[in-house]
Amino acid sequence: MAKKKGKKSSAKQFKQWQKMARRYGWGAPASAWGSGTGLWGSGGIVRKKRKTLLRRLGLRGWLGSAQAEQFIIGLLLGGGATYVLGDEEARERVMQGAVRLYTSVMGSVEEFKEQLADIQAEVAAEHATQADM
Repeated sequence: MAKKKGKKSSAKQFKQWQKMARRYGWGAPASAWGSGTGLWGSGGIVRKKRKTLLRRLGLRGWLGSAQAEQFIIGLLLGGGATYVLGDEEARERVMQGAVRLYTSVMGSVEEFKEQLADIQAEVAAEHATQADM
């Protein structure tokens, strides 16, 4: 009896799933065909844990999941933005700090441009003296 065209054997399907799991960073299944947390089991494919911000800061496992960490970070950022936008004095201090930062960066850029022009002038003068010799 010949195989139907277009149908893959289960071993080929499993190898294809393994390639996809490696490519997308999924964890290896506990069992390929059995029940439990295998590839076709009730648990489905389990993704590897990502290095989230709190894990990188050494607070691994503090909240349990990446979604909870993202929620807490978003909550803190949103609360900070609400405080700054709602308080006139805080908003004024943030704007003053931003203006100071901007002027400092622009001053540094101008100084860098001057140094670059000095170096170019020195190189041009050196080339001119070598050409005269």
